[in-house]
Amino acid sequence: MILDEKQFEAAKKNFDKLNKSIARVDVKNECAVDPVKQFEIVALKRFANQIRQDIEEFEMLRSGGFEPPASYRLKELPKILIQARIARGWTQKMLADKTGTNLQRLQLYEAELYFGASFSKKMQLAEVLGIDTSSCRETMSNEAFKSSFNLNKEKAVEQDWAKFPVKEAYERGWIARSGKRNKIDAFKDWFNDAKGSYGTSALNRRQISEDENTNNEAILTWEARVLQLAEKELVKSSIPEFQLDERWLNDLVRLSIRDDGPVLAKKALREQGVILVVEKHLSKTRLDGAAMLSHEGIPIVALTTRLNRLDYFWFTLFHELGHVYLHLYSSSNFSFFDQRSLEADEDSSQFLGNELEDQANEFALNKLIDINTWDTCLSRFSATEKSVIADANRLKIHPSIIAGRIRHERNDYSILSSLIGQGELHKLSWKS
Repeated sequence: MILDEKQFEAAKKNFDKLNKSIARVDVKNECAVDPVKQFEIVALKRFANQIRQDIEEFEMLRSGGFEPPASYRLKELPKILIQARIARGWTQKMLADKTGTNLQRLQLYEAELYFGASFSKKMQLAEVLGIDTSSCRETMSNEAFKSSFNLNKEKAVEQDWAKFPVKEAYERGWIARSGKRNKIDAFKDWFNDAKGSYGTSALNRRQISEDENTNNEAILTWEARVLQLAEKELVKSSIPEFQLDERWLNDLVRLSIRDDGPVLAKKALREQGVILVVEKHLSKTRLDGAAMLSHEGIPIVALTTRLNRLDYFWFTLFHELGHVYLHLYSSSNFSFFDQRSLEADEDSSQFLGNELEDQANEFALNKLIDINTWDTCLSRFSATEKSVIADANRLKIHPSIIAGRIRHERNDYSILSSLIGQGELHKLSWKS
């Protein structure tokens, strides 16, 4: 399929060359006596015929002679997206700009017939291109249909924008200041642009707080900021495709021993196809971190670093990675927001929640120190600074990881305070 004018011109040149080659062979009549030549001429004619069809299709689309079919299967949507773009006279850059998509990523999507694009991204593109997706719902999986229904439902409900932390978003410089423009209108445009018409997740499919004192609109605003920063990261350079392969996590844990380990972790995550975003939480959220998918289906781990401690950082990071590996690709939830636990000690960095949260906790504990190794740690029983440091040196990890786990298991947050990396986290620079 021809995607743009450059490919169209190249196709016409190739078509002319093929026809000339076919004509030369026909004149010599070599195929009549040579079976190999006969096979070659048949192959050339088939190839030329395919190029001719592609040229004719592109010319038809470019003239505006295209209407999406009244009914189609979901697997046909990728080609329809491309056809609709060409018929509108839009370049790939125009569509990328209208949907907040990186141009190189959109070009890759079309080249691969949207093979790597998430369901929500295809729905966003369909809406921008004016394609009715309701006619293909009967062919979707139950999960996809529910997602589409919920997303459309979310879009249909008009938000009470006065509940959103507009002032705080402006104060943080997230939104460009404009003296004449209404701030709420500018915030609304920024929010919708960051989240996209079909945002990463729907309101009724969130793992967020039911606490009346928690401002869920602030959580949604923070999510929009995270998505915005993630898109900026994606623009910098290409990112490899994420694989559900946990073997590299052992190397990630060992980065903790470095003074700049958390910053090195950001680079290591990117090399594995995961974007790490660090953004301070908003008021009334008590938010520690989140795991979500970008509009392109790329996993994002977002941390607030609300508590200035290394044990807190490493546990929270691996807790969110637990959501990435265990939940983002296997449930109807596209994002998970984790807040402080309500354990007895307010200084705890562990999470308390439902079954999914328990699974993410277990993932974090076992990936930081697997259960068999943990059984060999003398510090687990003696809980002295000397034994913690000895075990950390043996395992080649930061002492804060061991100290934090002991404090949690004993439910005693007054011990080993000198080893948890208090005050070290906020000294780091996350700018790359």
